[in-house]
Order: sequence, then C-alpha cells, then structure tokens
Amino acid sequence: MDNCESLPSVTRQAISVNQLRHITEQAHISFIYQPILNNKFSETDIVEISKYYNMLLKPILMIYRSVRSSVLFNEAKKLGLLNE
Repeated sequence: MDNCESLPSVTRQAISVNQLRHITEQAHISFIYQPILNNKFSETDIVEISKYYNMLLKPILMIYRSVRSSVLFNEAKKLGLLNE
C-alpha cells in the first residue's frame, strides 16, 4: 500500500503558495513566504531569513523549492545570524 493513499489528495500534488497559506491559517500555524527573485539572493535576503528564523517559535518547518534557497539558510548560519 502506498503511504500517500491515506493522506489528503492535496499532499500528492504541487500546491500553490496561497493554498499553503490557507492550510496553515486553518491550523493556526505561522506562515512566511520569502521568494528568491531572479534566481539569486542578496545580503538583504540573508538578513530577512535570519530575522524570521530568530523571531518564530521552534520547531520550524522550512520548505525549500530549490537548493538555492537552502544555501540562503546555510549562509545565514555561517554568518552567525541564527540564534540556535
């Protein structure tokens, strides 16, 4: 049996940012969307992700659509901007 069969169908397909925002609001979970524009990030992006990470209650689920976005988090960590 496929493990996804018992999950809602929305988990088996790509969902939009608006759908994800709606799901998290219904569950009373904080949702922050930080797009990476032009396929690159700036120092401002690094500071912004650090700000969100430091202000939110833990644990945090971070969803990356690309390796580029995970590099952003790792850069913030390397610069000592994350309070862990």
